[in-house]
Formats: sequence, structure tokens, C-alpha cells
Amino acid sequence: MINTFFLFFFVGAFGNLFSQIEYHIALGDPIPIEISKEMYVFELNENGNIFKFNSEEILSYKFQNPGKFKILCIENPEFFENHKHMSGDHENCSLIHLPDSFFVFVDSFKINFNLQTVKFKEEIICGNAQSNNFAEINAEIVTYKNQKVLVPELKILTAGIGTQISGSNNPFISNTHATKLKYKLSGSCSEATFIQFDFLDQNNNATSFAKAIQKK
Repeated sequence: MINTFFLFFFVGAFGNLFSQIEYHIALGDPIPIEISKEMYVFELNENGNIFKFNSEEILSYKFQNPGKFKILCIENPEFFENHKHMSGDHENCSLIHLPDSFFVFVDSFKINFNLQTVKFKEEIICGNAQSNNFAEINAEIVTYKNQKVLVPELKILTAGIGTQISGSNNPFISNTHATKLKYKLSGSCSEATFIQFDFLDQNNNATSFAKAIQKK
């Protein structure tokens, strides 16, 4: 699950395929961009330092500084010319083209969930409301230069047949340290099944945990 928020306007073969792209990522994460390896070269100005990447390198680059960064996208003319000869003009137009630049917003912290530590206050039983139940998970909060940050409300979403269970916790202030996150649950499930619990970070990227649900 991608995590991140991106906004784009798809116009099709008769115009620019993207007019704006924004990515919101956690500290230390790469950009979740999907692009053919040979299509572009990229240029990043990160706090006065200029970095140049090919398409493969930009996919693995991890941002170690928080802030808003502009990345220039420079088409590789050889790739598009070769693709045109191999596939024809129509196929060349159908490729995903990036704009001249896009922005990356890097948070000042990252959350690493430890799925081995997931616990529930009460066993989840099919048909029972979860209004008095809680889920807990250990997590490591990593902040920029160990600074204190406000971690916003975090949520749990679920996927599975007949499930409407969700959860949330309270915002808190943290620097770099291990902590236990506690979520108040709500909703119920109507059928006995496996349920996927998605622990969402601040950008709605999911770390998923599967659990068998008991019959009533």
C-alpha cells in the first residue's frame, strides 16, 4: 500500500499526462514513484547540495532531512526516440510522462511498527462490538536529530469479509525512542474469518497484521 499522497491530472495521449505531483513521505523513506528505469534523469537540490540521479537511483534514494524539496525531471531523449521506433508514435504517447518537476514533502520523523508485539485487550469474537477493546503495538519513533515532534492521531483500518472494525490513538509528543501505541477500537465483524489489521503511519502507509477471528 502506497502510502503517500499524490495528486495528478491525467489528460491522455493528446496532452500532458501529469500537471502536478506531490509526494509526502516519512524521514528516511524513498519516493514511491513508478517509472521505467531509462526514461528520466533527476536533479535534487537538498539544502544547497545538488544531487543528480538516474531513474534507478531516485527510486532508492532515502531522504535524511525533513522539508519540502523540488525535483527536476529531465527526459532521456534516447529512451523516447528508441521507444518511438520500436512501438510507433501512439505507444510513445501512451507512456507515463512526468512534469518538468515535482515536490517531495519529507516529515521530521518515521514510525517503525513491530508486528511481533501486537496484542488485544479482549479476544475479537465475531458479532461482538469492539467499543471496550484496545489494540497495542510496540513501535520505534525515529526523529530528525532526536528532536521532539508531535505525532498526530494514528489509525487502524481493517480488511476482510464482514469487518467494520477500526481504531485510533491520541496524538503525542515524542523524540527518538521505543514506545507502545494503544488504539481504542470500534465496530464489529459479522463473519468469522481472517481480518487484516492495517496500522497506518502519518502518511497512511500501512503495516499489516492478519488475525483469525473466533465465532461467537
